[in-house]
Amino acid sequence: MDKILVVEDDKTVYSGIKKLLELQHYSVVIAQNGMEALEKIDESFSLVIMDIMMPQLDGIETCRRMRERHSVPILFLSAKSEELDKLEGLEMGGDDYMTKPFSNMELISKVKALIRRYRVYDSGSVNRTNKDESIEADGLKLFTNRNKVELMMMR
Repeated sequence: MDKILVVEDDKTVYSGIKKLLELQHYSVVIAQNGMEALEKIDESFSLVIMDIMMPQLDGIETCRRMRERHSVPILFLSAKSEELDKLEGLEMGGDDYMTKPFSNMELISKVKALIRRYRVYDSGSVNRTNKDESIEADGLKLFTNRNKVELMMMR
């Protein structure tokens, strides 16, 4: 069962999202602000749905900090609907952006698509595992899970 972290400070909104996702057989964890989200996030999550305007730590900064350690997809769900707000969210590491109010069917469709893409294209990548995976050839070592290449010294 996929686990989704919903980061939202409005109880009405997060309660509705939680019920909607649970009806689709997702496991849902709630964080009411960015600091709480950073404490809860780990490799077991398949998706993060995050508001931007929250107390303590906003969604943009929370996303930036999550990206330092996690590659889980992040879907912004915000009342901020200006094009610049959307661009900022996506440039800081968000994978998609929806504005409030939102369609339940569209939210479920985006959730399924982001999780599917994450599984297919990003499985085993950065921070999904702590073990380095590498390929060595002709004095080069390519770390497939870290987008890093090292030149090995010949003896």
